[in-house]
Amino acid sequence: MQARKDMIKRYAKFGIVGLSGLLVNIGIAYILKNIFSVKSLIASSLAIEVSILNNFFWNSIWTWRDREQEDIWVRLLKYHVAVSLGAIINMGADFLLLKSTTMQYIQAHCVGVFAGSIFNFLLNDKWTFNKKLTIHRWDAILFLFIGLITYFEIILARRVELFFDEAYYWVWAQHLSPGYLDHPPFVAWIIYISTSILGKTELGVRIPFIVLSSLTTILVYYLAYEILRNKKMAFWSAFYVRLLPLFNIVGILAIPDNPLFFFWTLYAIITYRAIKSGEKKFWYYAGVVFGFSLLTKYFGFFLPLITFFFIFLTNRKLLFKKEIYFSHLIGFLMFLPNILWNLSHGFASFKFQLSHGFMSGGHTFYNLRFLAEALLITVSPLALFASIWGIILGLYRGLLRKERRFLYISLYSFIPFMTFLLTSLKSRPEAHWPFISFIFTGIPVVYTIFLHLKGRYLRVLQKPGSHLIRVALSTLILINFLLFASPLNANITKAITYFYDRVSEKKTGFETGFKQLAEKVKKYKDYPILTPNYHIASELAFYMDSSNCCIYSIDFKTRPSMFRYWIDDSNFMGQEVIFITYSGYSPPADMFENPIKLEEVIVKPDFSEFRGYTIYKAVYTKTRAKRQKAVKNKSKENEF
Repeated sequence: MQARKDMIKRYAKFGIVGLSGLLVNIGIAYILKNIFSVKSLIASSLAIEVSILNNFFWNSIWTWRDREQEDIWVRLLKYHVAVSLGAIINMGADFLLLKSTTMQYIQAHCVGVFAGSIFNFLLNDKWTFNKKLTIHRWDAILFLFIGLITYFEIILARRVELFFDEAYYWVWAQHLSPGYLDHPPFVAWIIYISTSILGKTELGVRIPFIVLSSLTTILVYYLAYEILRNKKMAFWSAFYVRLLPLFNIVGILAIPDNPLFFFWTLYAIITYRAIKSGEKKFWYYAGVVFGFSLLTKYFGFFLPLITFFFIFLTNRKLLFKKEIYFSHLIGFLMFLPNILWNLSHGFASFKFQLSHGFMSGGHTFYNLRFLAEALLITVSPLALFASIWGIILGLYRGLLRKERRFLYISLYSFIPFMTFLLTSLKSRPEAHWPFISFIFTGIPVVYTIFLHLKGRYLRVLQKPGSHLIRVALSTLILINFLLFASPLNANITKAITYFYDRVSEKKTGFETGFKQLAEKVKKYKDYPILTPNYHIASELAFYMDSSNCCIYSIDFKTRPSMFRYWIDDSNFMGQEVIFITYSGYSPPADMFENPIKLEEVIVKPDFSEFRGYTIYKAVYTKTRAKRQKAVKNKSKENEF
């Protein structure tokens, strides 16, 4: 009974401190915003941090003054982690109550605040201010680092419109299937789950991918610790991957690369444990993860290839263990529904990926130049040099010095990198494809840097080498500061548009402003709405109520899309339709009759230049089947 009274008394103190923090938060925000004219987001962020420090100080000297306490910096890190987790509980409760009950926002928010404060109090009581339950300093730093990044990513995700691929995958989630033309179905499944809970919003689409990105960073930390057995080096290995520009951009996007990075890293950890410990259960865990990787992207097929190649080089006796084969058979069985989907659709997805990834053509010189430019921008020049250096060092230590741990980790970089390099001789890769080669490169790089700083290398190289390392690290931090300054200044779309345009020979069509366009198009929802590509069709489907209208992509002179599988365009053959295209373009004359220009829509996206779209009314005269037949007849005529 006395313990319960003490707990209630301590919670009352905790609540009073929390109220003081609220007043400090409001006061600091008011001063920064109204007196110093600081931007709202920066002002609120600084106000939150000052209020956290205020609460930490008073809780330390008043609420838990009777506790024996550890180092102040460790406590401060743990306190930040507790506050971050409490905020997540608060927001999660808000969302769940608003979606699953009839509560008003204020009611739901009050319940969420109470749930978050209880969680925050208990975590601080049992962990932050409890010296018996300690956490390693680098673990605490990692979680604080991940929490700050996740905070900014959530802000970004809420403020930026969906890009066309994200909207396209959301449309997939409205047509759940074991397979799709472009990729396996995992991306659609998790978007379906998240939007069912959080609603049809940008954050609802992106939140599982933000979580997976953060979990991938934690897994890289864990893998680095497994390899190096040093938590300081493990942290800097995880920090290294977060310094790579593309990882932070991809980190908020609802695209298959995020879950692939997660399963790729998790598989590497489990397989390493399986080989090192000899325990059979880890092979079966690896098999399940392998199955999920296949359901994410077909590139998951490389995981067992890397494993078998490593075993062949280091311990061939393992090749006679049945668990290795049975475990990966589990992964293939998980992937079986996608294979059956491909069988029923003429292997459409397999053919698409083979032609898109390995047979897209292009001159070898220009393909290699494109690959080099893409890597220089997505990885950054200094990090690219350091990463390639890390792969070479890992292979050197693994093959010549027989340090198997470095050979293991380097194969996860070397094999994908060489694959994309060789395929670039005949095909042009997408800019982000090779990036998976660089997730683990920080491990040998950081290890070598720490050895270098300890003086194990030639002393004559130590001073300039250390200077180069400082320059490289400072440059990477500056690049990422500019990227994270983008959400603060709401310019991330411009940065991403520049990135994609820079690594291609023409404008990529990274369009934005579809919220504004959708508002203009809503009045035409009684007509079938046709667009030249899946970009516009998917964005309109997301920002309009697509359940009350028909939106279709004719895939005119672009890559094929899933719209052809969902909608039979012969249903509106000979009907009046709405055709929406970019300004300066007209409906194709062999597909539409009597086009009438209805209006020109000029949108001003929040973060990029003015863009124009033209809305036509016309009669649709040529279905996809007729177009395909015409193409076949023309090819036969050319043969004669």
